[in-house]
Amino acid sequence: MSPVLLFLVTLLVSLLVVRGLRLYARTVWRWHTLSKNIPGPPAFPIIGAALTVAKHPDKLFRQMQWLWTTYGSTIRLWLGPYLYVILTEPDDVEVFCTSAALADKPHQYASMLAPVLGRGLITINNPQHRAHRKVISTSMHLDILKGFVNVFGCRSQELVGKLRRHAERGEVFNMSPYLGFCVNHSLCETVLSTDMAGVEKDRDELIRVADQASWIMFFRLFRPWYWSNRLFALLSSRYKVYASVVHGMQSFVHKVFNIKMELIRKGVRPEAKRLAFLDHVLASDARTVLTEEEIKEELRTLIWAGSTTTTDSLGFFFIAMSMLPDVQSKIHEELDSVFGEDRTRPVDFDDLPHLQYLERCIKEGLRMFPPVCCFARAVSEDVTLPSGHVLPKDTVAVTVPYAVHRDQKWFPDPEKFDPDRFLPENCTGRHPFTYIPFSAGSRNCVGQRYAMMSMKAMTASVLRHFTVLPDPDGPTGLHDIPITIGLSMVPTHGARVLLVPRRTTTDRTAGA
Repeated sequence: MSPVLLFLVTLLVSLLVVRGLRLYARTVWRWHTLSKNIPGPPAFPIIGAALTVAKHPDKLFRQMQWLWTTYGSTIRLWLGPYLYVILTEPDDVEVFCTSAALADKPHQYASMLAPVLGRGLITINNPQHRAHRKVISTSMHLDILKGFVNVFGCRSQELVGKLRRHAERGEVFNMSPYLGFCVNHSLCETVLSTDMAGVEKDRDELIRVADQASWIMFFRLFRPWYWSNRLFALLSSRYKVYASVVHGMQSFVHKVFNIKMELIRKGVRPEAKRLAFLDHVLASDARTVLTEEEIKEELRTLIWAGSTTTTDSLGFFFIAMSMLPDVQSKIHEELDSVFGEDRTRPVDFDDLPHLQYLERCIKEGLRMFPPVCCFARAVSEDVTLPSGHVLPKDTVAVTVPYAVHRDQKWFPDPEKFDPDRFLPENCTGRHPFTYIPFSAGSRNCVGQRYAMMSMKAMTASVLRHFTVLPDPDGPTGLHDIPITIGLSMVPTHGARVLLVPRRTTTDRTAGA
């Protein structure tokens, strides 16, 4: 290259870089101007307020609590040179969930979460999201879910058998691993409908590292210097765990998908009444919408998200029950009225509508300990909120269910566990966006009905057989439960409880 040409190329590149920096500086200045009236922690050059939230996972939850306690319902948070606006006022949350300008996920979802969660409903954007959701929603129809409840019931009975060993020894133990295996086993059976014999080790390893991987992904979100996959690989010792989980998840889904396709090629078909999610997708017009690769990505999303959130929600539920004997006693009364003293019959679909008090307890558990720490949206144009603040274009809006669910206007005495908040008469007039454990709007959780059915079946099965007592060395109240934040909220030490077998009338008579 001649010196003149080299000079011209260098000059052109320099001009483009300068122009890019000027445009970027102008954008950041605009963000500062539009957000100057939004309260938030001090931001420093280059790193912003990242040090405020770049905490160990066991400390991050308390730091997040400090944020909304200190700065209120709308918070400005600079992470590096990027602006995040946290919303917890229900009117603002409604805009967050329903505005077309807030319909897409931020780019960090695709770069940091998708490698593990899959390029599925959680991470993809429109128009792809709309097309995928239509297909998956059809596979989550109530008529299909009805057949899944028998699976939940049978797997829960197996769970009870495993828990009984600890109950008979009278020891405090961590329920969480057992809950995780039960949830994942049910998911694999209802989503995949394949023989797990050849992939049990892969599945068990994913369950073992789920919470750690969830935290690592969240850890990256709050550290802009780790947003680059290359820098994360170069600078963080946690990259090896992250990479192994990515590989493990891809390998697991690839194996079970191939098992399923081999069965189809051999002409092996499941019973119509026991079709799993994958059966419906492969047997329907969905094949014209989703490629095989896209189906695998959605399977990763369903398995990962469904396993972690449901397991953690059940963990918090049983910890809460151990501390609330009066509430637990009412659940026992309801279960006895529905099942009598028959402890052998698995829960089925027809039982669920009769478990109204249990359902309210689950909903209250999800209010106090929502499964997902936060939801985020990319802002595609300036949005003026009902609170009067402006979300600047190209920033990120975030809502935090834990904070939204503690609005005293809608939930008086919010730290009290009160299932009757969800009586029909008490829900009348309540703002529809003040309770969002599964998000809301066009990007709400497509599997929320599945999740509620599975949690009702599993909690009913366990509480039919046991009374749950607290760990004598554990927290003394719900507000004292240590919480670790990842993509989901996790009880830091797991669901440590003591189980006492419930005695039937026959047992009591025999022992008299």
